[in-house]
Amino acid sequence: MYFQDNYFKNYITTMWYTCQQITLRNVAVIGLIRNLSRLLEVMVQHHGKEPFCMANLEKLTALQSKMKKQTSNLEKFDEIVVVHVGCEPSPYFPKLKNSDGTKVKDEHGNDKRSETPTGWTYTFVEFGTAKDVKVVLRERVKIDLLETYAVSGAGYNIKSSRMLFIEQDGQIKKY
Repeated sequence: MYFQDNYFKNYITTMWYTCQQITLRNVAVIGLIRNLSRLLEVMVQHHGKEPFCMANLEKLTALQSKMKKQTSNLEKFDEIVVVHVGCEPSPYFPKLKNSDGTKVKDEHGNDKRSETPTGWTYTFVEFGTAKDVKVVLRERVKIDLLETYAVSGAGYNIKSSRMLFIEQDGQIKKY
């Protein structure tokens, strides 16, 4: 997109005049006026030569579609040392997904889950950090209280919750 449509010029000019009027009341805006003036000069210099700021619109659109395809930040975890502190395993109901891989939402905007469980979610505590570690296994296994295990698989590091959630290829072995 070129600068020919005058949209940005009109916008910047309006901002510049507005800031000039505000300057009478606030001296701190002077720097902003200088920056807007310089931006307006640069835009005029580029007029008709090369695409200006929005010239990368095609690149940004491609990046946006790529980001939509990257629906998750799935990580591989190998042999994380954990301790079982007595949490009972719970049934795992996976989230439903559309044919394009996006999650199915209900009428309230929440993710829909399967009606039938596909495995068991085990909860541990990571040794040394005390992060919660949840591991999904297809079969129910016997876990001993206060025993150390090494867990592996693919999942998510949910930093805001101080939790690792391993939902794919989960494996547990004694440490």
